[in-house]
Amino acid sequence: MVQVHQIKIGKHQTGIVGLDDALKEMTEECQIKILGQGCPNCDRLEQDLMILIAETGIEADLEQIRDIREIGQYGVMGSPALVINGKVKVVGSVPSAARLREMILAADAEIKHQ
Repeated sequence: MVQVHQIKIGKHQTGIVGLDDALKEMTEECQIKILGQGCPNCDRLEQDLMILIAETGIEADLEQIRDIREIGQYGVMGSPALVINGKVKVVGSVPSAARLREMILAADAEIKHQ
């Protein structure tokens, strides 16, 4: 049975097939953000995370935030900062590969058990 999710856009009612499944899938992946304006450590952290995501095969959305106003919304004062699933995990340093792996796998397991 195909589920149709009904939404209203302006005055028009419309249906989107598969929206519920797509939304559920999106919430089942880690949301990882690197906060920093593009310093070498920010870029190194991004590279380390891309390698880790590829090695572990976890589902993750990786984004580097460079806009100072958006970074400020997280209340961090150093860079790079690492945010996993909305929680600031590291500020001002690049964690070791082992520590990154530990944090990412724990976050992935937490999402899978919700």
